[in-house]
Amino acid sequence: MASFDIGDRITLRASFVNLTGIPASPTTVICKVKDPTGAVTIYSGISILNPSVGLFTHDYSIVQEGTYYYRFEGTGIIEAAAESVFLVKDSQFF
Repeated sequence: MASFDIGDRITLRASFVNLTGIPASPTTVICKVKDPTGAVTIYSGISILNPSVGLFTHDYSIVQEGTYYYRFEGTGIIEAAAESVFLVKDSQFF
């Protein structure tokens, strides 16, 4: 599991493929982030970037310690989801 510090800005990523394993882009993609308090924020539209076929990213600024979960969901041409987790270390300064 990746770990980061409070104040880091990280790039969350997800890759989508079609049924034959070739990279493909869903029609619509959202990104859900669940913070250490359990609050879920949903990102869509211009906050989700598509730098190449099948690859989607979202830049996220970390503001508190703990375990974060995130999930990208694709709908339309490709229907798929990808989840991951990362840890934010405790800081002696916050």
